[in-house]
Amino acid sequence: MEMIKETKVCSKCKIEKMLNSDNFHRQSNSKDGYRADCKTCATTSSDIKICTPETKMCPKCKLNLPCTSEYFNKSSRHITGFESRCRVCRNSEREEYITPVSYTCTKCKVTLPCDINNFRKNKRSITGFTTQCRACMLDYDRLPEQKAKSKEYRNRPEIKEKHKQYVKQHQIDNPGVYITATSKYNAKKKDVNEEFTSEDRRLVYIRFNNKCYNCGYTEWLEVDHFRPISKGNPLTDNNAVILCRYCNASKRDSDPEGFFSEEQMKELSEVYKVY
Repeated sequence: MEMIKETKVCSKCKIEKMLNSDNFHRQSNSKDGYRADCKTCATTSSDIKICTPETKMCPKCKLNLPCTSEYFNKSSRHITGFESRCRVCRNSEREEYITPVSYTCTKCKVTLPCDINNFRKNKRSITGFTTQCRACMLDYDRLPEQKAKSKEYRNRPEIKEKHKQYVKQHQIDNPGVYITATSKYNAKKKDVNEEFTSEDRRLVYIRFNNKCYNCGYTEWLEVDHFRPISKGNPLTDNNAVILCRYCNASKRDSDPEGFFSEEQMKELSEVYKVY
């Protein structure tokens, strides 16, 4: 891989400046990871009002297409508001490109394996990863101005609504993951270390034949603590029992000796290994 220059000449003002994020905006699809014009020139050009034409010609396929998001990716850095190449050409470039085995971070200049452990994913980059490594990106995220920008973005009404819909759909598609996370959160509030996974829950359901151990009901089942978590007992294989919602509400945080009969306690201990 060719050496990355430490300085760069701005394409507009023709002044040679240090190649870093203080003088140039980052651009993932460029060779050195930065824009051709410096920040001063870019800020001046950004004052120009975006004027979107009705049609636009892709410089690669030479087709005159409607200038809409259906045919072009949006780009706030372009005067038309869209990228110069159409979506078809842009996607074909990504398919033809082979992700390199190793990649050099444009900030710390360290060559690392090009994978998810060292670089963040970036769907707009031709490599599929960011130009800076995870450590450098983390330092960038910790900057006060970047924190304020991220907070402002998360507080937008449309982003909040989009996140709300995503969480709602995720709960429907992955009920086991959501229930496990909620259980761990409630245990943490009570200063109890609980490491009970979704796979452990599935095995408990199989062990009790998917029915309430107390009344035999097969609906509204829950994995309950055999000995209450309020007394410092985390959810484990030996402290889990299947109860329906009604039996679980009746048991509350009482000890098992006061809820189950002596025969049930003996069966739980000998057959189900719950004690």
